[in-house]
Amino acid sequence: MQTLAQQQGSYYEEASFTYENEVLKKGYGSAGFGLGLEYGGLGVRFGYNVADKLNLFTGIGYNLNKVGFNAGLAYDFANINRTSFYVSGMGGYNAVTAVEGAPEYTQTFYGASLGIGLKMETKRTPGNYFQFGLILPMRSQAFRDMMDDIKNDPRVASVSEPWPVLICIGYNAGF
Repeated sequence: MQTLAQQQGSYYEEASFTYENEVLKKGYGSAGFGLGLEYGGLGVRFGYNVADKLNLFTGIGYNLNKVGFNAGLAYDFANINRTSFYVSGMGGYNAVTAVEGAPEYTQTFYGASLGIGLKMETKRTPGNYFQFGLILPMRSQAFRDMMDDIKNDPRVASVSEPWPVLICIGYNAGF
């Protein structure tokens, strides 16, 4: 005979296993808002599983210069205790330069980026999740040249170096 705690634990394991299979299956979709390249800057992200564990996504948002856009693929690994690990690759904008009073230095740069992260499912609503990721942008030579020009311009008092690894954080609802 099982105790109540054992019965609840058993039920949770069965429910978690069933949920894991549904979330990672072809046809599952999500929409969310957040900050980072996967969200186009500060914006929205839409994803759709084109195959089991393989998510096609796009992000559209404001990138401090104009509308930023990215699209890519993410591969989700097995869900463990409502948390899953993913790797991603995307193309789109991955750097912006902006100098107040010098519009010639305001530009958006495009290229590929690679990422890793975690999706943490909410307890209250199965299928909804928080996303936390790290993204490595492959910045272009044109971006590096622009940064050199900005650093060498006597009108520019200080220059912030770009982060080599970027963060991504968001909240997504499943459908």
